[in-house]
Amino acid sequence: MLPFDGGHIAVAVFERIRNMVRSARGKVAAAPVNYLKLLPATYVVLVLVVGYMLLTVTADLVNPIRLFQ
Repeated sequence: MLPFDGGHIAVAVFERIRNMVRSARGKVAAAPVNYLKLLPATYVVLVLVVGYMLLTVTADLVNPIRLFQ
């Protein structure tokens, strides 16, 4: 799911900023971020998005919006 929600870009930006700060402090670049540690956060976002979708579809089926009446 990460390629579709911008996760790879967010991690790349985080790594770049982290390495710039480390470079300014005179330290070497750190190891890459482990993408597997982001899976719990990805699952939470997925559950929220799917839950919101199910809620709105159910609301539309139970009480549809009527335009131009």
